[in-house]
Amino acid sequence: MLPTIILVTLLSTVAAASNAAVPTGCVEIKSNHNNQFLAVGSKQHSKYRQYTVTSHHPHLWTIEKEGDHYLIWDRRKPNELDAVQEAPWDIERLANGKFLIRSNHLQEYLYAADYPNKGLVFTWRVKDHKVRGDEQFHWYINPC
Repeated sequence: MLPTIILVTLLSTVAAASNAAVPTGCVEIKSNHNNQFLAVGSKQHSKYRQYTVTSHHPHLWTIEKEGDHYLIWDRRKPNELDAVQEAPWDIERLANGKFLIRSNHLQEYLYAADYPNKGLVFTWRVKDHKVRGDEQFHWYINPC
């Protein structure tokens, strides 16, 4: 009887952890892919694409829940995360404690790129790509 109780408790704990809330307030957002922090900087990569960058140094963001989505902005400036310049964002917690961050407006996922340079962050509209299995799309969101 005891092993069954332990198993049920363990399964309940795992389920609660995977459904745990997205951290809000002051956070650091770190790429699982390149082990760098999401940093400020909206730059023009091409006529149609903007990007932001990652850094080895922590950068502080604010995440605020608004309805069923989130707003993300730089704590030092009132501008929202502007790799795409559109809010709001959907943030999905993965079972491994990492998160997927997707533009609600454009339906594109935030990802740490290897091309054209490491350290760039774009959004990408995913068709048949399995983002849950691709670490370029995985982010840690930790309270400050």
